[in-house]
Amino acid sequence: MNKITKIIACTGLAFSMAACSNAAPKEEEKPQEGAPITGNYSYFVEGFDYGCSVTKATVTLSEAIPSISADRLSVSETKKTTDWTDENFAEKELTFDRTVTNAYLIDDEGKETTEPSNKFVIEMSEDPNTGSPFTFSVFTGRNSWCNPYQLTIAMDECEIDPVAVAKSTSADNFTIDQGEFAGVTYDYAYYAPEKESDTVVVWLHGGGEGGVGAADENINVYTALLGNKVTALAGEKFQEAVGGAHVLVPQCPTYWIDVDGKNGGEWEHADGTSFYTESLVELIDSYVAKVGAKNVVITGCSNGGYMTMVLAKNCGDKYTSYVPICAPMDSEAISEDDLNVLKELPMYFIYSEDDDTVDPKGYEIPVLKRLEEAGAKNISVSTSEHVTDLSGKYKDAEGKPYQYSGHWSWIYFDNNDTADQNGVSVFDWIKSTLK
Repeated sequence: MNKITKIIACTGLAFSMAACSNAAPKEEEKPQEGAPITGNYSYFVEGFDYGCSVTKATVTLSEAIPSISADRLSVSETKKTTDWTDENFAEKELTFDRTVTNAYLIDDEGKETTEPSNKFVIEMSEDPNTGSPFTFSVFTGRNSWCNPYQLTIAMDECEIDPVAVAKSTSADNFTIDQGEFAGVTYDYAYYAPEKESDTVVVWLHGGGEGGVGAADENINVYTALLGNKVTALAGEKFQEAVGGAHVLVPQCPTYWIDVDGKNGGEWEHADGTSFYTESLVELIDSYVAKVGAKNVVITGCSNGGYMTMVLAKNCGDKYTSYVPICAPMDSEAISEDDLNVLKELPMYFIYSEDDDTVDPKGYEIPVLKRLEEAGAKNISVSTSEHVTDLSGKYKDAEGKPYQYSGHWSWIYFDNNDTADQNGVSVFDWIKSTLK
């Protein structure tokens, strides 16, 4: 869960206009020889295993240039974010250098070109500690957009406004909506597959991606889409594996684990219920009816893993299957009646043994033991010793695969890097449960 604000400002270029009379323009109105080229930019936010990063900027200049290259550019980002070197974790406006990896001219349609152009793209490197436009507050437990978030782009004699004119994201293939369900107003996002599908996958986000700051312009449903790599569910790998699926991403107004609607979100005190159960079910059922789905898969991580278990207890076989990830559902919060419901359901548990946020010895392991003793036959479990980068892309200082927090086992779900006791991956397992 990495750290992150929404900035959309409009910046215009000044254009000289010819006078309507035949009089010569005043001296000060003539273009000055050697005046710098001016410009503005927009940026692109991309979702990754660790969260998201600004990976591209598209620059528009006041006049065309014949060529561009990475070595002609330097970029730094300035953002208000948590200072993790400060013992009080204060929010400060900090500046970080970015590494430019590529630059190329584009035409008016956004395609790379070798012809002179006034537009070009800057590509920048990213990693789990670089380039996030989100900031995470240890005091609110929330991700939000950094405000401000600005790029300072230096190039030859150009003057490029550091305030972005727009931004786009890798989650822009989701539609954003809002509605009231059982008296609760939700922001939510959904993805509609290209091919017709009778399946809906519901993703329930973690505690850091909720909308408790709904009145805060820096918090919106994009924190739920980009705080974890939810974009993977709309990606080719997942869509092909399950045969196509709609994806519904509700944003909880506070925390899924909230039992009274008053912002409570500590799982140590959760009783196995949620204030949002009725309203969430109404939202899901409304969307399912809208798209005419027959299959509904419920999954989520951390706070959302808890809510996955709450829905499983309350809804049973109303929904097709359940995938709780690092779920803080206490065994003591599961009654015998609950157990009789859960033992009949297809469920695929995912967790890491070194999770020090939701210790499996206090949560998943006791729950799974009771399910086994109750005779559950449709339970799959995928565990790992640690959560490390399996792509080979990210390394630590010693050149070893980058190791994430053990709580972040949703990374293995996003990439289908899972295998249950029978060697079945979670994507294949989901497919096998569909009617």
